[in-house]
Amino acid sequence: MNTGGPIPWGQLLIPAVAAAAILSFYFLKVRRKPVLVPSTFLWRRTIQDHRVNALWQRLRKSILLLLQLLAVLLAAVALVRPTWSGSVLRGGRYVFLIDNSASMSATDVAPSRLEEAKRRVLTLIDRMGSGDAAMVVSFSDQARINQAFTENREQLRRAVREIAPTNRPTSLDEALRICLRQGATTTGADDGAAAPAAPEMPQLFIVSDGRFTPPADLATQGLRATFLPVGEAASNNLAVLGFAVERSNSGSSAAQALAKVRNFTTEPRTVELELRIGDRLIDARRVALEAGQQKDILFQVADAADGLWQLKLPHADVLPADDIAWAVLAPPRTTRGLVVTAGNRYLEAALATDEAKHWTKARFESPRFLKTSDYQASVEAGAWDWILFDNCRPPTSPTCSTLYLGALPPGDDWRSAAKIDLPQIIDVVRTHPLFENVALGEVLLAEAVPPVGPLGTQTLVESDRGPLASIAPRGAYEDLVLGFSLASADGTPLTNWPLVDGAGFEQFVLNVVQYFGRARSGAAAPSIRPGRPYRFRLEGAASEARVVAPDGTATLVKRADSGDFAYYDASLVGPYGIEVDGRPRQTFCVNLFDAAESQTGLGEQPALKIGEFEIAGKQQWETTRLEGWRPFLLVMLALLLVEWYIYGRRAGR
Repeated sequence: MNTGGPIPWGQLLIPAVAAAAILSFYFLKVRRKPVLVPSTFLWRRTIQDHRVNALWQRLRKSILLLLQLLAVLLAAVALVRPTWSGSVLRGGRYVFLIDNSASMSATDVAPSRLEEAKRRVLTLIDRMGSGDAAMVVSFSDQARINQAFTENREQLRRAVREIAPTNRPTSLDEALRICLRQGATTTGADDGAAAPAAPEMPQLFIVSDGRFTPPADLATQGLRATFLPVGEAASNNLAVLGFAVERSNSGSSAAQALAKVRNFTTEPRTVELELRIGDRLIDARRVALEAGQQKDILFQVADAADGLWQLKLPHADVLPADDIAWAVLAPPRTTRGLVVTAGNRYLEAALATDEAKHWTKARFESPRFLKTSDYQASVEAGAWDWILFDNCRPPTSPTCSTLYLGALPPGDDWRSAAKIDLPQIIDVVRTHPLFENVALGEVLLAEAVPPVGPLGTQTLVESDRGPLASIAPRGAYEDLVLGFSLASADGTPLTNWPLVDGAGFEQFVLNVVQYFGRARSGAAAPSIRPGRPYRFRLEGAASEARVVAPDGTATLVKRADSGDFAYYDASLVGPYGIEVDGRPRQTFCVNLFDAAESQTGLGEQPALKIGEFEIAGKQQWETTRLEGWRPFLLVMLALLLVEWYIYGRRAGR
């Protein structure tokens, strides 16, 4: 303990004089007036008091004298203004940003990085000064205000303790935008505290491991931030970064699983990989990985079973969430399609091939079918995976993806350009799945009407005078429009495309069936990252579905007007079940698969880069001098109260 400056000797004279005065009251003899009494038996106590009040007589033991001298001593110490080394927050308004992304569940800091981050913020709250206000914000790929600005420290502590870990990736963008808005507006405490006189950027404390892409598109002028890194410098983690399952194209029961594994440590590691279908162990591999190496491992399974597949790294490291991955091998499914045409032998021939029949069951109807109740009921029930309209169009767009030949989708989003004769094909986007293995170099067209689609339309086939084939999104679906017909109403061919060897007309029809049907023979159900929305369709007319998360919590999802379901709560890694009326219908999986989260090492000098600013990580607090005269004064007042109580008790006897 040190003094807060030069010792005020002049002020110390006051307690010195007070101490001398107190002692004098105990040394000096009390003057008493002589009184004649007939007997001294009843005045024995008075005689004793008279004897002990003789001048300069030795003092008696007195608790009152001790308490009074201690009070004077404490007053003297308070006047000296003692101080000691410590730290305190100064600034008035703070925002505590706590990272609760997947990497913050790493256990290289016991019990976890998130718990250590919460402990540090609780320490900061304890160091807040009187009248200071703070806000608590947790963030992963999205930010949440856990506690708005308040001076109530208990509310702040409760908000910090309630922050839970997630499996989501990390992004600081949304959290910083919240903080920048606080600096752009005058914000007071939510418990009635007065707002600041002028807007001022609050002091930010970012408690994180920094495993995210630096935000670069924010106006960070006036930003005051302190980065408190949490975690070890070196990474001690191995991760599964990919896992996919698919059935062999031969149509047999064989399937293959492809896994991506990476060693994020600085030392060579040998690990075991376990492949399971349900609870049954199918295969196990010993894999040697150099420091920082990534390997692809292929598993061949001769007798593959449909259902949930699991890949696991059965070893202990700091981040268990990336040591396991799931995939679903769905049973082969034939898509259902509808072809509305007045008669087209080319389409009938293309859909009658063995390969096309393997992929889909196509139903042919005339344009009159579009006006029947059967058509409307089938569309509402989601009976079709795709619909092809040949020189006709429905009154409204169906709840599936569509192909229009020589016609436009209903509504005002599409329009036709001027008719052109003998257009020349100059470009085809062969990288798009619809035109894979399709060659239109020798294809001739008698006439065409270039389609002009809505915002987001992509031209797939271009002529010398405008687009010939364009595709545009429509909610969860897509519409492909060909600005030409295969034949006229009387059957006269308008193009040689179906007749040219190698032009790939039948391949194009097969591509449409596969792409719009969104089905592959034995394809796996989709795997998504944590936090991403999952959209799905269900056969039948069910208006709601129940999605069961890996932890057993269930969420009711309603069917949208488009016919799709959308689930937005996929935050946990693991398999999710979809049920209708209590019966399982589908399964999808959520896997971490994020190298940024799995690379748990912070480096020797962790830092954050925000815009043009780089904020170095602060591991130790800067010390300051904390004054301690207030506690001494409080103790002095307490001693005086005790002394007054004892004196009162004695005087009342």
